[in-house]
Amino acid sequence: MKLSLGDRVVSIAIIIIMALLSAAFLLPFLLVVGSSLLTPGEYAARGMAFLPRHPTLDTYKILLVGREIWIAYGVSALRTLLGTVMNIVVSAMLAYGISKKDLPGRNIFITLLFITMIFNGGLIPNYIIVSNLKLTDTIWCMLLPNLVNVWNVFVLRNFFNTIPEELKEAATIDGASQGRIFRMIVLPLSKPALATISIYYAVAHWNSWFDAAIYLNKRTELWPLQLIVRKYVQSADVNSLQSALVGGAQRPPGMSVKCAVIVLVSLPMLLIYPFLQKYFVKGVIMGSVKG
Repeated sequence: MKLSLGDRVVSIAIIIIMALLSAAFLLPFLLVVGSSLLTPGEYAARGMAFLPRHPTLDTYKILLVGREIWIAYGVSALRTLLGTVMNIVVSAMLAYGISKKDLPGRNIFITLLFITMIFNGGLIPNYIIVSNLKLTDTIWCMLLPNLVNVWNVFVLRNFFNTIPEELKEAATIDGASQGRIFRMIVLPLSKPALATISIYYAVAHWNSWFDAAIYLNKRTELWPLQLIVRKYVQSADVNSLQSALVGGAQRPPGMSVKCAVIVLVSLPMLLIYPFLQKYFVKGVIMGSVKG
């Protein structure tokens, strides 16, 4: 079908805008990657660069020799996997409950959930609760306070509402309980939405550092990778780190160390996301249907 002049102009404008937005997000990351490969001499001569003339992996080798990065990787991986599973289980059960139109007090529950999206108790009350529950300096302080995201619950509820009621009614006639219907019918049909919400939760866990900085005061071995990155990036002088790692050999530029740490943190999500992208797009579209 031949497009009119106005449609072609709009299409070209959209392409240009998308290209500019893509460049705005991609170029800074490429600059970080390029700068992490710089040698000390090249950094001294050029500063940060997209394309190093003599790229080297020495900075990555130095970082990966240290135990701190690997321990932080393990903590972040454990937090992401365990936290995402807990989030999905609780959110899916809650969303299924409020999707049932015959649930007593359903509107009250939905209203209370919606209020929590608008109002928050604040940092001090949250810290007092976590402290009184003896969760500080444990891995649970990074998992339980963020157990449910109400927005994700509403997305799942809207998706559950798109599942034909006839399937649930047929299962009920056959003697299936609500738990069996949830496990055998609702969850298998909701894989796209569950994958979408899993990505939301996993990215949030992987990128989170503030709760660890607040609640982990004594057990620094439980610091996630993001908190290690924050320590390196905010440090005005990484010479002590470099000396400890290389033992007096030629030290990489401080900026290269910071850039390399950022790349190491971003790499897992960049590798995993393409495999879940189709579920992400499908789940967002289908979950946006109002039930």
